[in-house]
Amino acid sequence: MKSDIIFEKHLETNQLKVTLTTERLLMESTHPAHLCHYKKLFMNSENMLKVMDGNPWSENNIANRHEQWVANWSNNNPFSSFAILKNDTEEFIGHVVLEETDQPGFAELAYAFDKQFWGKGYGKEVIPVIVQEYATELVKRHYKMSGESFKRIQATARPDNPASINLLKAAGLKKFAEQPKWGQLRHFFFVDTHDLTKVPMQRFSRPSLD
Repeated sequence: MKSDIIFEKHLETNQLKVTLTTERLLMESTHPAHLCHYKKLFMNSENMLKVMDGNPWSENNIANRHEQWVANWSNNNPFSSFAILKNDTEEFIGHVVLEETDQPGFAELAYAFDKQFWGKGYGKEVIPVIVQEYATELVKRHYKMSGESFKRIQATARPDNPASINLLKAAGLKKFAEQPKWGQLRHFFFVDTHDLTKVPMQRFSRPSLD
C-alpha cells in the first residue's frame, strides 16, 4: 500500500508544507514547535551512537540545524527534515532528512529514531517511502537543488549497523564503497532518481512490519 503524500504551498509566502502518511506514521515538514523533540533526540547518547561520528549534538548545533531545516521549508525547498510522529498518539519518534550535498544534484538521506521506538519496524515504513515515493514525487514536480536537477540519493551506514544497511537495501539503494567518514568506516549507498522513476514500484517491495 502506498503512502498518502500531500504538498501544500502558501500562495503569498511560498512556504511549503509536506505530509506523508503511512499505516502507523505521519511524517510532516518540521516546524519550530518540533525543536524540543529534536533536542531530546540528538542530545541522547544512545540515540546517536551510530549516527555520524557517534556523539550527541550540542544544544546550539541542534538549534542551528533545525533552524536551517525550517528555513528550507519556508523557502519552498523540499530537501529538508521531516518530523516522524505516530498516527494514533502524535508522539514524536524521530526524524528523516533528504538534503543537499556539495555534489550538484545529489541529496543525502539520513535518519534517527528515539531508542524507545527501536525494533518496532518504524524504519521500514519511513525509509522506502522517502526514497521510492517522496523522491520520485520531487522529480516529477521538477524540484532542483541550487539550480541542478535532482539526480541521486546517497546514504551511509556503519558496518556494525545491519538494521540500517538492510533498510537502505530494501529501499533500493546499492552499496558502492567502503571508506572512513566521521572517524568511522562506513558503507556508502546510492540510487539514481531516473532508476526510481522508470522502475515499477513493486520491484522495491517493502519489508514486512513484523
